[in-house]
Amino acid sequence: MPVSPESRSLWYCLFHRKLFSQSLLSKFDNGLASSQCKFCSANNEDLQHLFLRCPRKWRVRIDAFNFFSSHLTFTQADVCSILWSFQRFPFVDNTDLSTLSCCVLSVTWRTHWRFIIDDFPFIDTQLVTRAMSQFATLKRGRLDLD
Repeated sequence: MPVSPESRSLWYCLFHRKLFSQSLLSKFDNGLASSQCKFCSANNEDLQHLFLRCPRKWRVRIDAFNFFSSHLTFTQADVCSILWSFQRFPFVDNTDLSTLSCCVLSVTWRTHWRFIIDDFPFIDTQLVTRAMSQFATLKRGRLDLD
């Protein structure tokens, strides 16, 4: 599967639940920091919320998936099973779907923390464009190798 080393490392850490979220950071800070999501004010930002359940992050992921395969509908459970269980789906190139998942994961993670640390704007459409651009570059590289 063609993915950048950064995305591969990020997915590995996500799979093993070794990434930071507000929930985990609040435990390290003796409860002084809030576990609340900085994007939607949900009470507890765990990893599933950070990457899937937060409406802002979900919009990025679902827009990218719809651009990739407009004839299919992906639920949060589907995406969760792609990220944590490596589920395969009929009627779609699963290698491309996994590559796209990595691209969305990477741009979401990077922009999430830029927003938290630097107050960098989280603009959904720009993230989708960036993820699709990374995906196209990786796919082109894969086709060149075939």
